[in-house]
This record gives sequence, C-alpha cells and structure tokens, in this order.
Amino acid sequence: MSEKIIFVCINKSFERFSSGIIIKGRESLYQCTRKYWPVNLWKANAAEYIAGVSKGIIKSIYKQTEVWKPVRSFREFLTDAEIIENPRLLDRYAFTGIEAPQSVRAKYIGSKIPQVFRFYGNIVSYNF
Repeated sequence: MSEKIIFVCINKSFERFSSGIIIKGRESLYQCTRKYWPVNLWKANAAEYIAGVSKGIIKSIYKQTEVWKPVRSFREFLTDAEIIENPRLLDRYAFTGIEAPQSVRAKYIGSKIPQVFRFYGNIVSYNF
C-alpha cells in the first residue's frame, strides 16, 4: 500500500445519511467524513487521504488539500446540529479535501479495512 491514509469511523452518520435522514452539517458523504475527529495532528497532516469507513467497509475517500484545523475555525460548522447539541465537538478537528482520483477510489471504495491498520477509538491510522 503506497498511499498514506487516515481511516475514520462514520457508522452513525453514514447510516443516517444512507437511509435519507439528513442532519444539518451532514448533508453529504463528504460532510459525514470530514469533521469532529480527535486526531494526532502530526499523523493526520502527514496523510494524503482520509477514508470514511462504515461497519468495516470503506465508503468514501478524499484527498487532503489543507492541514487539519480545529472545528471552531470553520464558521460554517458553528450552526451544525451536532455542535449545538454538543459544543465540546468544537475542540476536535476537521479536514478540507476533494474527492480522491478515480484510480484511488476504485482501489479502496467497497473494500474491507485491512488488518494491518491500527485502531484508535473511532480513528484508524496506517502506521507510517
């Protein structure tokens, strides 16, 4: 595996999103994947890609375009339903990205998470 990837567990938000339950701030698969993560910034910023995983299956993958930033630095997140319900999420991190190239998406989307990855709560990190 040549890509440096951070995998995030999107079980709850993906389940709601895929069943048509839209929550403010989670209107897309990208929004389900990108925010409210307690990450190690050094590892997160070293990653090229962030993949959203639901029930062990990779559902989304995005190319990181900027360094991870605190959620509170994104004005558009301040009115998200989850932030209003739990303001402590402001102390977590989010990334900005674009859809990964087709070659990367084809390689990962629909795949099971490899056992060579380590789990850190809701975050899985390739040991790079």
